[in-house]
Amino acid sequence: TEIAVELSAFLEKRKISAPILLVSHRGVGRFTGDGDSSEKALYVPEILCSSRLDVMAMEINHAYHRQEGHSAEEDWRSCDYFSRMSCRASADYLDAFLRAAGTDRDGVLQEGWKPEGALLENLSISEHLRWCGFHYAMGYQTMPESVFHAREEQWKRGDAALRIGKDTENRLHACLIPWDELDELSRRETEITGKAVDYKESDRVNVRAACEVLRAE
Repeated sequence: TEIAVELSAFLEKRKISAPILLVSHRGVGRFTGDGDSSEKALYVPEILCSSRLDVMAMEINHAYHRQEGHSAEEDWRSCDYFSRMSCRASADYLDAFLRAAGTDRDGVLQEGWKPEGALLENLSISEHLRWCGFHYAMGYQTMPESVFHAREEQWKRGDAALRIGKDTENRLHACLIPWDELDELSRRETEITGKAVDYKESDRVNVRAACEVLRAE
């Protein structure tokens, strides 16, 4: 229901009219905003929820946070809804990703997975494009330079928890740029915050994690 309320507000803000369905163990019903969804049993849970996909998404999320010392389950519990959706999209892309590398699930599990050189770079570019596609589909746009600068100043005034390059409320992200421009963005954020940032490496982490993701499945 919370997600439906947020989605309804998101659509209304953009003057878009679309039905929103609520799905639970009780059935499926149309969200009306007044608490009455008129649920009807139209599904079986196995069709709508893939535990296999979630396990893979959990491992993808864990790859980004492994150095923090928590388990994959702990990382997943602290992961926000949108980030979970992003990890699920990444897991769903894995088969196509492996085909582009000239292999498949069995090949990775039997022969190992250590992409290097041009293969690693090209797969990382592919992952960045997938990530951009997901964010564009979810309503995000590239963060304008003026907004980035304003958030930089806000961070300097003491809001250390602020993600300078990510504005979730207005769906703006500084990383929605071509691959070749990520190094400059990483350099700028590192210079501002004093914390090492490497956005290209984040995509490489996802590429290297393919074997662990499949084992988790």
